[in-house]
Amino acid sequence: MTPHDDDLESLLRQALRAETEQVHPVGDGLAKIRERVVRPRPRFAWVRPAALAVGAAAVVSVGGVTLVSQSHQGGGGRLAGPAATSTASDAPTHTRVRTAPAPPPARQTRPRTTPVAPPVATATTERAGTAPPPADVAVTVPVYWLGDSGQGSQGPRLFREFARTTAAVGDEVAAALRLAVSRSPADSDYSSPWPAGTQVRSVTVAGDTATVDLSREAASTARDDLPVQQLVWTATAADPTVTRVRLEVAGAPVGSARARAAQVDVVAPVWILTPVEGARLSTRVALSGTASVFEGTVGWEVRQGTSVVDHGFAQASRGAPGRGTWTAKVPLQPGRYEVRAFESSPEDGSQEFVDTKTITVR
Repeated sequence: MTPHDDDLESLLRQALRAETEQVHPVGDGLAKIRERVVRPRPRFAWVRPAALAVGAAAVVSVGGVTLVSQSHQGGGGRLAGPAATSTASDAPTHTRVRTAPAPPPARQTRPRTTPVAPPVATATTERAGTAPPPADVAVTVPVYWLGDSGQGSQGPRLFREFARTTAAVGDEVAAALRLAVSRSPADSDYSSPWPAGTQVRSVTVAGDTATVDLSREAASTARDDLPVQQLVWTATAADPTVTRVRLEVAGAPVGSARARAAQVDVVAPVWILTPVEGARLSTRVALSGTASVFEGTVGWEVRQGTSVVDHGFAQASRGAPGRGTWTAKVPLQPGRYEVRAFESSPEDGSQEFVDTKTITVR
């Protein structure tokens, strides 16, 4: 400690003593105070430990005079007037630091929550442990029908149409079979062999076999070959991985699983694929189809009423017993027409295995 520090301490002690003499405690209080003042004490015992820890200034106000003891690197204390101030910082050099005023606290805002409307109930009911049924989509499925091919000795044969319906994805077989037993074909020359009211109760596909359960109305027809083949050809066309159909009526099996019969036995020899029944076309009409006829020669004819407007022959890509494709183009004036495709009889040239479509040319 320097001599200057001793003078400062003595001055502070004298000021404190003068202040204490103006205090008149009761009882033996005064004697105790004077005893403590006279008793030797460690240097700077009046300074609070927290001030010493940071090298802060000791400030005492006596009679309106502020006494400041401040340490500097390499410097001593000084006396300051009433306007002087002392600021201690946390900097190790103990230099005065101007501190900017703290910014006002940020405005606290509560997160905004957008109200969510409650879910709308749907018609689909989900049961515990089960997945909701898949939604139906529009599909086009092949459907086989029975039709008179124009030759009495062979009787009805199978013809094919494509029909638009709705079904769950993967449920095309059942959708096609439902149409085959309970709907009417687009072409009025075709029909379903199943009694009115017949319904498809279920369709189960396991491996290459589809098990089709029909309602009781089907009992009288379920053992006839051609109606069964109608379902077999429809199911196997709707899903090529299915090659056999096992038929049931009200859950009771009817015979064994059946595969497609040979086409020469059940499929009509001549088909018109385009135009379809009821088509509305431009003046140049494209005809196409399939056929299994002698040397692949397909006759075609366009009629308006009883008059033959145009006719000709088309060559199929294969002849009987195979089945090939054929095409032809016919320019037509606006009007309503009947298109016919057939095989000409080698005996008298009459039309056999006739398929017809009614169209409108705009």
